[in-house]
Amino acid sequence: MRNLFRNRKFQITILVIVLIIISLISLNRFSSINLVKNIVSVPIIFIQKEVKDISDNVASFFASIRDYSDVIEENKQLKKEISILKEKSAKTSNIEEKNKRLRDALVLKEHFANFNFVSANVLSINPSNYKYEFTVDVGSIDNVKIDNPVIASNNALLGRVYQTDLTSAKIIPITDELSGVSGWISREGGGNVTIRGSISLKQYGLCIVENIPQDTKIVVGDVVETSGLGGIYPKGIIVGTIVEIFNSDSQVNRYAYLEPLVDMKILSEVYILTKKDTK
Repeated sequence: MRNLFRNRKFQITILVIVLIIISLISLNRFSSINLVKNIVSVPIIFIQKEVKDISDNVASFFASIRDYSDVIEENKQLKKEISILKEKSAKTSNIEEKNKRLRDALVLKEHFANFNFVSANVLSINPSNYKYEFTVDVGSIDNVKIDNPVIASNNALLGRVYQTDLTSAKIIPITDELSGVSGWISREGGGNVTIRGSISLKQYGLCIVENIPQDTKIVVGDVVETSGLGGIYPKGIIVGTIVEIFNSDSQVNRYAYLEPLVDMKILSEVYILTKKDTK
């Protein structure tokens, strides 16, 4: 019997029979072999699924981080490009504005040939109720004197110099109550008028027009310029436009409000007119 189990052919036969029996049993889904396989395989499949879901979520999370980082970097780059474009646009606008001021200044110099033009930068503006004044960066060393007229590049009257030192000067605008200008209604049939500042109106940026001749027609929209009388302002500087008229029964006491052409809130550069030496 012992020799039988040692026989090679017998061993192979027994193995084949065992394999056939296992195969037949595994065909039955209710067999113990399948039961063991299911008990083992079901948890493994579940674990594999959970591991795959976690792996997918982790991959998605890191992909989102990469995408977010890319968006941030792209946003930074776009902001940088926009900043560069804005800077270029501002430089171009400044150059165009400067060229325009220079062209306007040339026209003014031709119009007021008897005067020298002293260009001045506005250092500060003091729009207080007591005194509305501008400080500029030129003074007596630049031949600037008290009562020199001051205009903007668009031939609009700002006011006059009322105080100077060596390197700076103070200017009171035409809206100040200490200011008075002899004006002319700039149209056919116009007449001489007086323009002065007012405490109650300077906060609105307006002046009063008085001493309007009875035979002078005046309407809203009329342009008023300097008449050349009075010894301070030369003729032909634009002062502003009439915005409101107040009539009385006698027409003697009628007056009007004038809005200066110069925009005092945005002034950065002005021109001071100094008389040329005629010697």
